[in-house]
Amino acid sequence: MGDETVTTVDTTADDALGTDDATGLLGRLARHEVSAGELRDAAVARARAANEHLNAVTCWVDEFSVGAAAVAADAPLAGIPTLVKDNEDLAGYRGQVLALGLAVPPARGVTDRQDDPAGVRSHGEH
Repeated sequence: MGDETVTTVDTTADDALGTDDATGLLGRLARHEVSAGELRDAAVARARAANEHLNAVTCWVDEFSVGAAAVAADAPLAGIPTLVKDNEDLAGYRGQVLALGLAVPPARGVTDRQDDPAGVRSHGEH
């Protein structure tokens, strides 16, 4: 395979996420050992740290209160931090088809962002 170098990016930290998976985090949320905000903040910090090396996140959604209001507290994964692949629409954001270099038409209710009126961001742009 040649002289390929594999780089491992480890973002584990002593934070609200700990070493739990989604099931463990849901249990900790139910027992009020941690809040959804603490999990979100830890997940964002880890994702940003990893992204410095991976350049995998194409659009950061920092307006958390918008999405948080739409999720019922008793939803199955309420409070669990999640990343969304950029070919999926998210309210207020347009998805992309990077392989074709074309913007995907927005789903109902999806509007252009003011700072990205064309709804298209190049790979790796934050």
